[in-house]
Amino acid sequence: MTIRIDDPWARAGVLGVATGMRSLTPLAALAKAAREGGEGLPDWLRSRGLAVAIAVAARGEMLFDKLPSAPSRLAPVPLAYRAALGGLVGALAVRRAGHPPALGAGLGAAAAVAGAFAGNQLRKLAREATGLPDAVFAVAEDALALALARAGAGIGS
Repeated sequence: MTIRIDDPWARAGVLGVATGMRSLTPLAALAKAAREGGEGLPDWLRSRGLAVAIAVAARGEMLFDKLPSAPSRLAPVPLAYRAALGGLVGALAVRRAGHPPALGAGLGAAAAVAGAFAGNQLRKLAREATGLPDAVFAVAEDALALALARAGAGIGS
């Protein structure tokens, strides 16, 4: 099943939330969309080398997230990084439709911060409610972040 999001502002928000959960996954999805002919995306995002590098880094982030030594996404530096990437994907999402990128950047950054807090809290609540290991919910969060990123980037199944 493919979720289709047509509104560019909704795309910016969804991509931002996904960035808060998994910082590089939405950018990887946008690079894939660009390489598949996604209109309105910048040429630099169409680079095969960049697309591969971002995809590898996104997968590495998903693996790293499962380690006990992974820093909290809510620490100041990781949260600022997510906000910056959320701003980038939000700007790209609305730019595709000819809207001012700065407004999309603000929306994407705010959504990334919200997504970081929401993802962190949902995992904590799920662990406490079930007693299952965090890795179970981390994998579920991976899947949710990937689905949101694909929907926001306009990638089919």
